[in-house]
Amino acid sequence: MEKWSSCEIAHGYGNYENRFNGIEEKERERRRRKRKKKERKKIAVKKKKLMSVLQNNPNITSSLNLIPNSKADVLY
Repeated sequence: MEKWSSCEIAHGYGNYENRFNGIEEKERERRRRKRKKKERKKIAVKKKKLMSVLQNNPNITSSLNLIPNSKADVLY
């Protein structure tokens, strides 16, 4: 059986197990982190928009009684 260097395995040569176990797992983890980051960014943008609306409209603010942050998450 041939011996594969780590560089060759990383580029898709080498045996099936080495090629797919470590690399796909790392790739999945990287994509998951990227997706979570995107979600956090979306929520932050929505919160920012909501807060600017609340600050610019005193009527809404008084009727909402200045909702605590935990409940503001639900409103967006």
